[in-house]
Amino acid sequence: MKTLAYLATLIATTLSLAGAAQEQAPEPDTRPGVVKDYGDFDLDQWVYDEKRVAVGWSEKFPNANELVQTRGMGTAAYPRDLQFRDGAIECDMAGGAYLGISFRIREVDGERLSEDVYFRISGNQRPQTVQYYPHGTLKQEELHRPPYERPIRLIEQDEWFHVRIEVQGRQARVFLDDSRDPVQVIEDLMHDHADGSVGVRSWGGRFANLKVTLTEPADNPAR
Repeated sequence: MKTLAYLATLIATTLSLAGAAQEQAPEPDTRPGVVKDYGDFDLDQWVYDEKRVAVGWSEKFPNANELVQTRGMGTAAYPRDLQFRDGAIECDMAGGAYLGISFRIREVDGERLSEDVYFRISGNQRPQTVQYYPHGTLKQEELHRPPYERPIRLIEQDEWFHVRIEVQGRQARVFLDDSRDPVQVIEDLMHDHADGSVGVRSWGGRFANLKVTLTEPADNPAR
């Protein structure tokens, strides 16, 4: 009887502590100005295709990880818990037929919807261009025109380059390298939803130093 009483007390105490720990678990920090560093690419917390995504140490960036997406088919990878509406996205990238950033990623009825900005590099059919593409709506071919497609400098196959995307409401401004002038400005993002995750998307790309900064929502939210 003493043993049973002891076990009952132990179980009750364990459940109580577990409940307290659950209550004290911090909520995701969505305050404006918070910088979220996803450079470790902890895939336990990500949505991705296991056959086409891997993480390893970077030779280019000491003490940093790289996320690698294999060639052969376009694929995306993004954190599950991120809710991005407005702010800035920064990342270093290299390689691939095309490679870029997806933001406001949302799964709707089994389909991934996102705003995509990607770069075509040396060896691509349309090299030296950057394109906005609302994944899940139009075809890429329908947007081979300004302002959705813009010319950029030539980027070689294995060349690392830096990308920054600033998003406010329905506008996105895309910066290449460390330039203060955007290479592309989209004034009317096409998806109706206003928030979602942020990730990387490519055919054979390599990514490092992914950071997301949250800002106050704009006055002109998505429809």
